[in-house]
Amino acid sequence: MPSRRGKTSSELNRMKIFSRSAPSRCAHSTRLRAMLAATVGAAALISHAAYAGDLDGEDALVGPGEAPEYWRVENGSNLTIIHGGQSYNIIARNDSTISLNGANVVRAPWQSGSALIGLINGSTASIVASTIYNDAGPGLVVGNVPASPGEGESSYAYIEGSSITAMGRAASIASGSTMDVVGSHLVGWAHPGSTGYGISLTNGFVNVRGGSDITGETSGIRLVRGGSDTVSDKGRTLLVDGSHVEGLTGAAIVVMSSEENPTDATIVVQNRSTLVGGNGRILEVGANASTSFTVDNSELVGDVVVEEGGHANVTLRNYASLKGRMTGVENLHLNAFGNWQMVESSAIKNIIMDRGQITLSDGSAGFNTLTVENLSGSGTFKMNTDIANDQGDLLRVTGNAAGAHTLHVKNTGIDPTSVGDPHLVVETAGGDAIFGLLGGAVDLGVYKYLLNKSGDNWYLQETSYVTPGTATAIGLHGVAPTVWYGELATLRQRMGDVRNNRGDGGLWARTYGRGFQISAGAGQTYDQTQWGMSVGADRSFNLGDSDVLVGVMGGYSNSSVKLEGGSRGDVDSYYGGLYGTWLASNGLYVDSLFKLNRFEDAAHVRMSDGSGAEGNYGATGIGGQIEVGKHIALANEVYVEPFAQLAGVNVGSSNYWLDNGMHVQNGAMDSLIGRLGATIGINYEMANGSKVQPYMRLAVAQEFAGGNDLLINSTAFSNDMKGTRGEIGVGFAAQVAEKVQIHGEFDYADGKNLKQNWGLNLGLRYAF
Repeated sequence: MPSRRGKTSSELNRMKIFSRSAPSRCAHSTRLRAMLAATVGAAALISHAAYAGDLDGEDALVGPGEAPEYWRVENGSNLTIIHGGQSYNIIARNDSTISLNGANVVRAPWQSGSALIGLINGSTASIVASTIYNDAGPGLVVGNVPASPGEGESSYAYIEGSSITAMGRAASIASGSTMDVVGSHLVGWAHPGSTGYGISLTNGFVNVRGGSDITGETSGIRLVRGGSDTVSDKGRTLLVDGSHVEGLTGAAIVVMSSEENPTDATIVVQNRSTLVGGNGRILEVGANASTSFTVDNSELVGDVVVEEGGHANVTLRNYASLKGRMTGVENLHLNAFGNWQMVESSAIKNIIMDRGQITLSDGSAGFNTLTVENLSGSGTFKMNTDIANDQGDLLRVTGNAAGAHTLHVKNTGIDPTSVGDPHLVVETAGGDAIFGLLGGAVDLGVYKYLLNKSGDNWYLQETSYVTPGTATAIGLHGVAPTVWYGELATLRQRMGDVRNNRGDGGLWARTYGRGFQISAGAGQTYDQTQWGMSVGADRSFNLGDSDVLVGVMGGYSNSSVKLEGGSRGDVDSYYGGLYGTWLASNGLYVDSLFKLNRFEDAAHVRMSDGSGAEGNYGATGIGGQIEVGKHIALANEVYVEPFAQLAGVNVGSSNYWLDNGMHVQNGAMDSLIGRLGATIGINYEMANGSKVQPYMRLAVAQEFAGGNDLLINSTAFSNDMKGTRGEIGVGFAAQVAEKVQIHGEFDYADGKNLKQNWGLNLGLRYAF
């Protein structure tokens, strides 16, 4: 038998009622008092069956192995059931306490219709790691019974890590009572032809948190005002915090009402909670009901439906999102990046924006119209358009339009099939609202569209400004020649002064970098930064009064292309070639080179709205250069070296798509550059026998090739780089050992279509 006895005051002070520190009886400053009423009657709480365990101002402890009993705990009594303990129905009233820790509470085989646990008139329960199962009635009822001791006092239930499975209602809260559910599972099944709810809240507070799961065969949670009150109604407040609520056949949460007893409810769903309705609805609000529904930092999918005569204010805040219909919603607040994603055309009476967003459509199944009577605040509307067919999402304000709002019209690389009249995106009946485009423009294929106001309406209008995708394609097409030339340069830049160790073959390596500003087609400019390395080996052949070097070379370079607005491109260049250099004893030289390149290009487009687009392609380049010059010795170890150079390259055509739908067809890119210049330097012989040759190089270069067309979607552009530029460089060549030479140069160039802000070249040659 369970141990029981009356309590002395000292024993009461020592007695541990809960297995852990109990929460306060009511989480709110005002204790709520109301009648259980329609939710559960006194008959459901107090069975006519005799209770074997009656406590009246007493304590009892039930341990494992003891036979289950009925318990009636009254007048400040305390019932504790520890791990492994069992019980049948338990009713606690008039400031009594139940503590279950690892307990199992079930229905007696002959008992039907009564709640397994009832907390009445100021009573409290702590239910931890316990199981409550009733296949013929409610699980837990928290409320008040009139005309009995403690009438009007609210009760409190704390449930943690437990499961309650019952018929009709897993838990019912009434009379201004409070229930905290932490990490627990509540399931309410339905009798045939009846309803089943995980929780039914008629008057009071329910907090569902800590990963709890609330399921009802009809709806997960029902909120409804009781039919008759002996004390004032305190409302219905529901918090779902980091938990899941599901209605298997109906809405996740339903707010019910009647004409005689209109229901008001406050619902907050936060911290990545989820709601699922078997009928596709996460919230239903009945006629004569008023509901405040707030979603905070949670992503919900489903509909909010308000019946005619009902009222609902919906708030999405703190990055919360809701994808679904809103039917009959009176006020919609979108705060702190809350987002409503529409699935069909909808109408809302009032929309108040505070950094929120409405996505009218996702572009996959037609377009939607959002009709709102009054618009205020500041927010973003995401929209899709089909300008060619004069279709698209539409924002329509029938009353007053106020505030400053942003239109985020989906950017695309696909051209409209035709361009017609300006396209309507916002229609208003008046007001001082201001609308602007995210990023200032919309990218629709090759050209940008801007937002213009006409009367009270706002339209998209095509411009002659190219989109970032177009600019990136033009830039990458035009960058190949500068990549190619940066890998070559003059003989002196490539191998230093080859007259030192004349007659010897050798190995050489050079690293180089350049920074360009280039004016390309369609008025586009971009910056190019190149870094690379070349290596080579050659063999010398003596021809009497001259020597010939024949060699092979190869290397790699990377060029980064940066455009306005954050778009960029990358070019990886892999190359190999053959070269030959003839050196006459009278100072005359001829240097020739043939080179084959493979270019791997990557486009990284930042569109006007900030979204990205990517594309990749490859191309092959083939070209060569010849340089003729003469080394002329002057007095005092001074020398001058005039030279002429002709270089050309052909980069093959290519074809690729950006993942935003833009199609780029690059024509072959040709370049032919002639260069005339001279190097002036002086020879110094150091005390240790090493030689140093500082020098200055001056040249003028002319690009002869023009044209260089490409096709973007169906629009042709030209990368005409024709123009003249001047070049200046300073450098040195140093014989630091008998067989080792180092050399370096810094150079600058400026002219039509191209400016080289800096160039750096460092090399090493080893003769053998």
